[in-house]
Order: sequence, then C-alpha cells, then structure tokens
Amino acid sequence: MMYSKFSTYSIFLTVGLSLAILSGRLAAECVQGDCHNGRGRDEQTLNGQVVEVYEGQWKDGFREGSGTVSAYTIGGVMYRRYSGSFHRGFYHGYGKEVFFESNEQAESSYEGSFEYGHRSGRGVHVVYNARGGVALRAEGIWQDNDLTGVVERFRLDGSIASRFTGECQYVQRCEGQVTRFDRRGNEVSVENGIFTDYFVNIPQDNIRR
Repeated sequence: MMYSKFSTYSIFLTVGLSLAILSGRLAAECVQGDCHNGRGRDEQTLNGQVVEVYEGQWKDGFREGSGTVSAYTIGGVMYRRYSGSFHRGFYHGYGKEVFFESNEQAESSYEGSFEYGHRSGRGVHVVYNARGGVALRAEGIWQDNDLTGVVERFRLDGSIASRFTGECQYVQRCEGQVTRFDRRGNEVSVENGIFTDYFVNIPQDNIRR
C-alpha cells in the first residue's frame, strides 16, 4: 500500500461520509458550555451517530481561538483529529492534523501553519510506518499542497534512504535534487531533475503491512 498526503483509507472514509450525509440527516448540537461566545463542546451527528466533535473556544457562533476537532466514521472510529488555532470556523494559525488507520494508529500528520483551512507557511508533514516510526518527513514552506523544502524518506530500520531538496507541486511532482544513501548513511548517488510521485513511492520495506 502506497501513501500520499492523505491516506487511501481516509479518502475512502471522507467520500463515504459525504455520500452518507447526502442520504441521511446531519445535525449539530452544543452539548456542553457556551458554543456562541465562550468555550463549549459541539457534536455533529448523522442519523443519531456522532461523526464530528469540536471542543474549544467560540466567538459569534464560530469556532474561534484554540480547540480540538475529531472526525469519526459511521461506525464510531476516529480517522482524523486537529488540535490548534481556529478562525471563523477554519483551521487558521498553528495546529496539528493527524490521520488515522482503521485501528486508530496514526498514519500521517501535519504540524505547522494553516491559513483558512489550507497548509500555508512553515510546517512538517510525516508519514508513519508499520512500527510507528517515520517513513517520510517533509519540512519547509507550504502553500496549499505545494512545498518548498526538504523531503526525507526512511527505511523500516530507521536508516535514511534518500533526501530531496527543492520544490514539490501537489506533493506529486518534485523538481530539485535527490541524494540517495545506503543503510550505513553513506551517499550513493546524487541526481537532479523532476521526480514524480516522490511522496508516494516510499521504500518498499517501509510500507505499512
């Protein structure tokens, strides 16, 4: 199974939940505190099943300030969580978003700056391996799905496999320099050019099984 910014599992859940919303009844309720101006807990339900929970600060009925939002499948399994700053209901400012596998093990995360729900500014994107270690780490300046910075890919034993430096568009088409390493950390090769699916083709022995 290969990985990109969002997991296949998370995409499946998002699409599935969207279809369920179209065919079901979505409702929101403030279950604790003040969800207009203050601090409160809001739950969104679909046909009686909780699919999203927000707990944090509110202003004029919007999520504003610091808070945490967790998203759940229809079966009650959490697949996404964001903790950080909000503005007018959007992720805005500094925060961390984590995507989870079906067993609620962290699959990937992004920590850094957001602007109206989009990655914008300095941040770190991480993809985790089957052991919970780091398979891929991308750090730099983000603009939506574009990155200018450094992307490192790791083997399952933790050794670095390659390091990319340059610009990536939509985390799929990267232009810059790739340095490859052996398991002892010795430089094996250096290549300049355009690399497609760099975020997807993680070393084969580091793919979650």
